[in-house]
Amino acid sequence: MHDNDPLIGKMLAGFRLERVLGRGGMATVYYGWDTQLERSVAVKVINAGHQSEGTSAERFVKEARLIAAWRHPNILQIYFAGEDAGLYYYVMEYIEGSDLGSCFDDYRRQKKSMPVEEVLRIGRAVANALGYAHERGVVHRDVKPTNVLVTRGGTPKLLDFGIAVHADGGEPGGEEERPMTPPYASPEQLLGREITPLSDVYSLGVLLFRLLTGQLPYGEEARGPREMARLLDERSPPRPSGVVPEHELRRLLAGGLDAIVLKALAHRPDHRHASADALAGSLRTWLGAAS
Repeated sequence: MHDNDPLIGKMLAGFRLERVLGRGGMATVYYGWDTQLERSVAVKVINAGHQSEGTSAERFVKEARLIAAWRHPNILQIYFAGEDAGLYYYVMEYIEGSDLGSCFDDYRRQKKSMPVEEVLRIGRAVANALGYAHERGVVHRDVKPTNVLVTRGGTPKLLDFGIAVHADGGEPGGEEERPMTPPYASPEQLLGREITPLSDVYSLGVLLFRLLTGQLPYGEEARGPREMARLLDERSPPRPSGVVPEHELRRLLAGGLDAIVLKALAHRPDHRHASADALAGSLRTWLGAAS
């Protein structure tokens, strides 16, 4: 796949790019080899179309700088960031595993539901990671299944702070760029209002709803920001227990999980869990009571 990529075989500092792992709108991620420490790494390189765009390059570099000094078991570790011959890139730990979206799709192909305890274990880990970021003044702003990697050992890792925003309102990329994933975006994001840590709480609520029920709260994913904003203005999210067919799953959801997820999905930020840590605490309490 992507064997004709001109960067395959190229050295960036002491890192050799060997194959493409994935492509996004702003950057390409390569499997790489650290020739000094002799270990596998993932290398994220900004795409050529963005190299000359100051705000994009600044946002890309800032993403690495934001989290390079962080140490959290549920946040992907950054090793190195730099620029080489006009290529902006950073190097991060290489994860043997799959993103949460792929894990979810595997269950769907088998016509199974992801076990509730597994969903909540992952949700709690992501909430803890968000709490760590929020304590450092950073809002992730794009929490969704494909931004959560699950290692082969089952450890969730939150990644891609590329559109992160400082809690004081400053953001890499400036006010002219507000990328988002509409089905997971909070009402305040969709309406261009102030972004706060509670915006991430909402997005994690959507992720939990999706994994628990197999559906998004407001239907299909192919909706733009304006349509999503209209839907949120017209409707309230359904109870998760009301949209699942399995009796046992309905019983579990109705036993306290409905209230936890719906609180995260409140349209008004002040009606949500007070923090990502508070949401993690609610999930921990439910898991403890259910065990």
